[in-house]
Amino acid sequence: RRGSIVLRAVARLPEGVPLDRAQAAADLLAVRLEAAYPEFNEKTRFSLTPLHDRVVGDIRPGLLAMLGAVACVLLIACANIANLLLARASARSREIGVRIALGAGRGRVLQQLLTESLLLAGLGGVAGLLLGVWAVDGLVAIAPEGAPRVDEIRLDGTVFGFAAAVTLVTGLLFGIVPALQASRAGASAALKDAPRGGAAAGGRQVRRTLVAAEVALALTLLTGAALLLQTFVRLQTADLGFRPERLIAGFVNPPRAAGYDTAARYRAFYDQLLEKASAIPGVEAAALSSVLPLSGDSDTTVFLDGQPVPRMPSETPTTWYRLVSAGYFDTMGIPVRQGRVFTAREAAPSVVVNETFARTYFPGQAPVGRRLRFSSAPADPWFTIVGVAADVKTRGARETPRVEAYVPYWQQIEPGMNVILRSAAPERAVAPLRAAVASIDRNVPVADLTTLTELVEGSIENSRFFATLAAAFAGLAAALAA
Repeated sequence: RRGSIVLRAVARLPEGVPLDRAQAAADLLAVRLEAAYPEFNEKTRFSLTPLHDRVVGDIRPGLLAMLGAVACVLLIACANIANLLLARASARSREIGVRIALGAGRGRVLQQLLTESLLLAGLGGVAGLLLGVWAVDGLVAIAPEGAPRVDEIRLDGTVFGFAAAVTLVTGLLFGIVPALQASRAGASAALKDAPRGGAAAGGRQVRRTLVAAEVALALTLLTGAALLLQTFVRLQTADLGFRPERLIAGFVNPPRAAGYDTAARYRAFYDQLLEKASAIPGVEAAALSSVLPLSGDSDTTVFLDGQPVPRMPSETPTTWYRLVSAGYFDTMGIPVRQGRVFTAREAAPSVVVNETFARTYFPGQAPVGRRLRFSSAPADPWFTIVGVAADVKTRGARETPRVEAYVPYWQQIEPGMNVILRSAAPERAVAPLRAAVASIDRNVPVADLTTLTELVEGSIENSRFFATLAAAFAGLAAALAA
């Protein structure tokens, strides 16, 4: 229906059509729709985004940072080799002097030294590729779960070509300075017992500069790695608004084909499940929730009693919501700031909102006792706010809390629910939980069994991955600089 703005469109642009031109066409379409249907489309616009950015957008900054770290390590290694070549060139000054005295031109000497440099770079490039072949499986293994296109990571022709190009360029760039320095002295000066004069002094100055550059790059990497590690530690210890330790959850979805075709059948199933799950030995508390924190969200419109119905659908307030059992807040360790939680099988339509909901829709007012409903239909019930719960960062530690409402599951049934257990040994509750569900209905499996700690760790997987890589690169850089 018009005004239901919940879909995303996917379009393939013709070759040669830039995104800004497509955006201009979408803007024109939005203006026409606004003119034709002002009651539904006022101030409604389209936002075009390349699908590639949607897929890799979250991980791209980290990959670019790692590319920069790799470049720094490469520069440090090249500076190290250049330093060694300079030292070796100083030790070979007599040999080079003899060559010049025997008639070798400076160009011929340069050619010889650059050939040696390129050979050294080539051997390093081959060793690096062999190390890459061995390490790529390990890199994929520690990559964050769900990282885009991680299954496509491999060494192909592009990688080999890039490695060859980098090897050639670095061999030339970092071999030319030692070669020029070595070939600068004349035959008479080079044949003396000890190198003197500007050439030796200049070589020492270049080597000092290279050492300073190495230390600077290594310190830059160490600082960046320390910041990433600090961020990761803070994410690990961040207050998410609930206590994930000792919690395990599994998803159940009674199939309609098995006779679950009415709200009463669903309600009876979940009532039995909650009773049997609570009786599992070692389980301290059990609860139900339609959506787990850090695993998704579900939003809906909300209409507030005493406030006018918005003129435009686009202006209608929205809230995330989850259907939960009465013991959800105690099981999850979510504090209740005001009022109370609903009791088991509370008959009157009731709802608990979070602090952000209260601040957003009832600024400076007491939200407890106010009413709301999730549809403008007159037949739909009004839910009374009985309590205000603490905010939960349902999308991860980096996210700011969202507007959220908790509705009793028996008052607004949904087919699929998560059963959550708090136990001193969550893994030991897996088999009893499966058995409890099977005792109610063998046609209903328990899916996606996971601990809440694993969910939290999964939400910071990217930070862990990049912090690990940064620490490895920084350590390698420090070792090279040392």
